[in-house]
Amino acid sequence: MLAAMVAGLDSVLAVTASPVIPLLATSTLAMDFLTGRDPNGQHYLATYRAHPERFGAVAKSHATNARERRRERAAQAQSQET
Repeated sequence: MLAAMVAGLDSVLAVTASPVIPLLATSTLAMDFLTGRDPNGQHYLATYRAHPERFGAVAKSHATNARERRRERAAQAQSQET
């Protein structure tokens, strides 16, 4: 389906009860960016910021990495003060 988007597919009908729908929605946002329909990725980023849970493991790993980086910076700042 994502390859069809590159070829010009504009919409897809899908069963909303399917567990694949969140992945399909986020993939569609990514493909819009990659194919130039969302030139600056603004729609993708706005959705990511508003609903990170829709992005699954990727969002969780980014959040975890961000927390770890903040902890590391705080530890470095403390070690430099002493």
